[in-house]
Amino acid sequence: MKKNVVANWIAIALSTVSTGIYAQELINNGSFDGNTLTENSQSHTADNWQFSSSNGAGIFNPTASQYESHALLHNIAFASAGASISQDLGQPLDLEQQYTIHVKVGWRHDNDAYHYKLGLRINDQFIDMTPSTELIKGNFVQVSAQFSPNAGHQALIDSGANIILELQNSDTQLSIIDFDDVSVHVAPKQRDSDNDGMSDTWRFKSD
Repeated sequence: MKKNVVANWIAIALSTVSTGIYAQELINNGSFDGNTLTENSQSHTADNWQFSSSNGAGIFNPTASQYESHALLHNIAFASAGASISQDLGQPLDLEQQYTIHVKVGWRHDNDAYHYKLGLRINDQFIDMTPSTELIKGNFVQVSAQFSPNAGHQALIDSGANIILELQNSDTQLSIIDFDDVSVHVAPKQRDSDNDGMSDTWRFKSD
């Protein structure tokens, strides 16, 4: 879904231009196309990604019978029940930053898909950011979630441990959840110190 990766970057760029807040992309190989796969083949390794199980998660090149949007698909990631995929984002949690996850979550025509989770793992603590989203059989659904650390996360900040993005299939019964076009960007928090509905950054630019 390379077109959708470009669309995510355009959305980020428009946001940063209008607010003066500059976002940094933290994910590498978010489209999983760094590895070459033929249709209906899979691999349990992928550049920049880690998989919780050697046979329960990996990357896959789907067939036309599995997804309505097959013509737009290349490689995707998958996780079977209880498995997960993850990527080390290369930096620790920062109290002054805001983190946004964008990912497409898929349900194949030929498999069940029930529950998934997405979030950030820091020093072995999982911050669940999963929004309420209904999956659609034979399609991918765009999912977005945002996290702003606060004083309650100070111990995680002080640990200095790198942030890890984690995408899980949280089902306990036989199922497969697919993921594609993964993006995590970080940007300084927008503050409104006088509660006038206008961010401090925008006001300072306008003054």
